[in-house]
Amino acid sequence: MKLSIEILEAKDACLEGKIWYKAQNPTSVDSVEKCVEKLLSETNESCPEHLRWANWLLTNIFTKDQNVKYAIFSAKKVLHIFENKYPKDKRPRKAIEAAEVYLINPCEETKAAAEYAWDAARAVAEYAWAARAAAAGDAAWAARAAARAAWAAWAAAAGAAARAAWAAGDAAWAAAWAVAWDAAGDAARGAAYDSTLIEIIRFGLTLIV
Repeated sequence: MKLSIEILEAKDACLEGKIWYKAQNPTSVDSVEKCVEKLLSETNESCPEHLRWANWLLTNIFTKDQNVKYAIFSAKKVLHIFENKYPKDKRPRKAIEAAEVYLINPCEETKAAAEYAWDAARAVAEYAWAARAAAAGDAAWAARAAARAAWAAWAAAAGAAARAAWAAGDAAWAAAWAVAWDAAGDAARGAAYDSTLIEIIRFGLTLIV
């Protein structure tokens, strides 16, 4: 998929990202795929923002349905983290399922179901975060990812492309944090966060090939 500074400006990319893009060899980043791969190759302690930029770029060039698929993938990756702590609470699972149903049959009914599921899963995330006692932060992030999947579906159904993009990007970010919180020790958490977000971003690349 073609990429240029004009496209980035039209998408309201951040100043730092545009400066980085202009500094590259034009042929090395003239497509979304090449740009994402370049960002991933440069991801390290000195360039921690590159994962965030890659996540932003994908979600801002995706179609609404691609954003829903991206959010669903992210949420499914960490659903087990939530259910391991709260096995009887199925609201995050139902949020993901509502997003999947929307993709199969986009209509007012599935839009309403996604909105309801999003609100329920968001409440779960907020409760888990407030009650985490330094132990349920991973579950809170996982529930947030599920809530964002349902929100992405609702936004897609409502024709709100920008909201769908934000929800999908946040689902990926929340999933990475869920895995990071589930890890032990700062070093392990950093590595877990990076590897999870990279896996999600690489899945995103398959959506545009």
